[in-house]
Amino acid sequence: MVIKNGGRRDIEPSMFSSGNDSLIFDFGVNIIDVLDTEVTPSTGSLPATSVSGSLLHVHESLISRGHRITYSVLVDGPEEDVTCTAGHLVNTPVVRGDSGDVRSREQKIILRILAVLSVLVVGSACWIGYASEKSQEEEIKKNAEMHLQECRYWDAHDKERAKSECPPIRKA
Repeated sequence: MVIKNGGRRDIEPSMFSSGNDSLIFDFGVNIIDVLDTEVTPSTGSLPATSVSGSLLHVHESLISRGHRITYSVLVDGPEEDVTCTAGHLVNTPVVRGDSGDVRSREQKIILRILAVLSVLVVGSACWIGYASEKSQEEEIKKNAEMHLQECRYWDAHDKERAKSECPPIRKA
C-alpha cells in the first residue's frame, strides 16, 4: 500500500485531527505483520503504525509534500482491496488512487517531452515531404526547360529529330 502527499504543502502532525485514529486503512483480512516500510525520498520521516485485526493505523507524523510511504503488509488470507476507513486530516482531502495511475513528477515531465518530440518528428516529416515535393517540381521544370533548349537546337540543326522528339512549335 502506498501513501503519497501529492499536495503543495506538508502534512504536519497537528493536522491529524483524530490523533492516531486519523488515518486508518482496512485490508479486508487480518494483518499478521507490517513487513517493510519505505519512505521516498529517504530524507522523509517514517510514521509509526499499529495494527488491530484488519486495520492499519498510521500515527501522527510529518508527511512532507512529494513524499511517498510504501507499506509491505503480510495478511492472513487472499489479497483484498485496501480501503481508507478514516482519513481525518485538517484541510487535506484523502483521495484513493490506484498505484498504477500515480505518476511521479519526473514521469509527467518525460511524457511532456515525448509529446513535444512526437510533434517535432511529425512536423519535420511533413516539412521534408513538402520540401521533397517542391524539389521534384523544380527538377521537372528544369528538365522541361532543358528539353525546350534541346528542341530549339534540333530545330536549327536536325529537323527530323526535332519533329520526332519535340512538341510542335506554335506561332502567334
